[in-house]
Amino acid sequence: MMNQEPEFHLMGDLEDEFEWLQAETMIYSVNKYPEDLFTIPAAVYKINSDDICRSAALNIPDILRLTPGTHVSQFNTSDWSISIRGFTAELVNNLLVMMDGRTLYTPIFSGVFWNYVDTIIEDIDSIEVIRGPGGTIWGANAVNGVINIISKKVQDTQGMFMTYDASFNQVQTSVRYGGSLDSQRFYRVWMKAFKKKKSRNSCGGIARL
Repeated sequence: MMNQEPEFHLMGDLEDEFEWLQAETMIYSVNKYPEDLFTIPAAVYKINSDDICRSAALNIPDILRLTPGTHVSQFNTSDWSISIRGFTAELVNNLLVMMDGRTLYTPIFSGVFWNYVDTIIEDIDSIEVIRGPGGTIWGANAVNGVINIISKKVQDTQGMFMTYDASFNQVQTSVRYGGSLDSQRFYRVWMKAFKKKKSRNSCGGIARL
């Protein structure tokens, strides 16, 4: 008599892969509820945690370079400009940027200071980028698009984590610890330190950092 057990294991693996694929193609930032990426009537691009890991990026602006139609400019080691549809400026007021659904827009200066938008890169679950008007759902600042940075769940980042990274113009180290108070309440604390090289302007002087 033939043993059919491997087939059952194979079916279980296929179901797990299908559930993972469904989760990877769900988009939350278009209409504020989960939708399938392939049926949304909008120009949407999703960067998942695997893409971020393979990119070897050290910050969020570098990760957004992976997104088609997104213009990422770096003025010096600290100042960035990110825009959609070519409206590039140091402070862009027609692009809504959020982290976990909370806006990072600074109303006093009408834009986002990207050098202050930071988190541990390994704790990012996905980044959803919508190219096109989103003002009906998100308000006036979403004229040209929406960027939503989604963090991993706290219960998925338990324990101690430490990393040290280096690139041609900066080195940084990150430390994160996740714990629980009971079976329903979890917490996560993190710290990041970095050192960047000084930028020089076109005249050879030290640029503003």
